[in-house]
Amino acid sequence: MLIDNKLLERIGIRERADVEKIKRSTDHDIELIKKHVVAAIKAAEKNKAAMIDAVTADYSFLEHVDEDLKKDKEVVLAAVRSKGFQNEEYGRALEFAHETLQNDPEIVLIALQSYRDALKFAGEKLKVNKKFILEAIKIIGASAFYFADEDLQKDKKFVLLAVQRNGYALQYAHEDLKKNPDIFMAAKMR
Repeated sequence: MLIDNKLLERIGIRERADVEKIKRSTDHDIELIKKHVVAAIKAAEKNKAAMIDAVTADYSFLEHVDEDLKKDKEVVLAAVRSKGFQNEEYGRALEFAHETLQNDPEIVLIALQSYRDALKFAGEKLKVNKKFILEAIKIIGASAFYFADEDLQKDKKFVLLAVQRNGYALQYAHEDLKKNPDIFMAAKMR
């Protein structure tokens, strides 16, 4: 388990019995432990170092940190890089980040490395950004094009670039472009 004495102490869990219970826990106890840690997070929510430790232990704790810390790039990066209690898809932390960081390409691309659907939590500015969407296609494949803005899915030149990177992107193109011979052939070649 990723919870250690440093984290427990920083978020205010100092009672030896509580520490031992958490350290001996099994996967069946995870939800109980999370509730206990969330309560401690609420008590220490302005302590940035403690919150970084908490979200490093499990990305889902980002949901419970102070709103100002959800805007802090260092805290959110720690969360999207976290392995979590059960090695979950820690890129889901993006869901709890502030909107400004949901529009940060670095954070979203890191989130995509562990959670292929992180783009559903990405900001609208990124979903219309051609360069960003093409980079996302490199990381997660054609499904990135699914989350792209509808105008990009209708843009013939952009669709051609997308299908040249990943032919399966054709399935997310606008219906009129799926029938375009140039685009169809480019997709077939990939």
